[in-house]
Amino acid sequence: MVFASGSFYSEEGKLLPPQLLFCASCIADGNMSTHLEAAEKVHRNRATFLQRLELLYETIIVDPRHTSNVAVALGADFRIRNFPHPVWVEGKESASFYDAVLFDLGERSAGVISADCIPAFFVSVSTGLACLAHVGLLGLANGIVFNVLRSMEEHGARSRDLRVLLGPSISGDDYIVSQSGLWNAISSQLLVKHPRAENFIRNNGDDELCFDLVAAFCDQATNGGVRRQNIARPSYYTDGRKFFSHQSSKLGHGPRGNLLTVAGLSAGSRVEGSRGADNLG
Repeated sequence: MVFASGSFYSEEGKLLPPQLLFCASCIADGNMSTHLEAAEKVHRNRATFLQRLELLYETIIVDPRHTSNVAVALGADFRIRNFPHPVWVEGKESASFYDAVLFDLGERSAGVISADCIPAFFVSVSTGLACLAHVGLLGLANGIVFNVLRSMEEHGARSRDLRVLLGPSISGDDYIVSQSGLWNAISSQLLVKHPRAENFIRNNGDDELCFDLVAAFCDQATNGGVRRQNIARPSYYTDGRKFFSHQSSKLGHGPRGNLLTVAGLSAGSRVEGSRGADNLG
């Protein structure tokens, strides 16, 4: 089952031209993470899902490691741009991993694995430059949103003109961070280095702390220059019924697994020029 941009964000209005696809797999499509099942089965699930989307170009899959690094995949170039990680967790830092990929819509598609964290798609319709990112609590704390915007600006996009779509992710009411080992490891650092994070923490009434990841994302994106009306918040949240959710599976409310969110040009349109600007306006 596929949720594409036309129905996924109907209440926000269409932020994307019709030939540009942004969609997510569902539980029915199977688990998309090799960390949870045999690689052969997972690759088969991915291939079946991607084949149905009829994307024009090869798809780079981001297998997240909760970094704030950005891979740049333009032309024949592929390099990982490393950024500082001020909120530090032992075992999570690595220069060889990335959680976002910057690419040209006239050359590639991209996909990102997630289950509660935000699959975030940034696109410059005027230039065809795009970035697909995995944004979780640690990545957000370490500035991955700002790093994506900085990288896109350096390659000719303007933050104020970007359109940003958010795929299925956990809601602020469901993300109980006080049950998270990660929260216990970073909360003291986070509140010192990012005092605004306190705006997105609340008590749910059962002496549990919840964190609104989507609201925190939107705050960082708008502070980075993205216009609020150009951000489409998710229409669907991971709740263990339609989309995989780590939180729900831990509570016994859904199966374990990860979804795959994909962005790229679909069959039926061809790209003219280096970044397809003529076709995306």
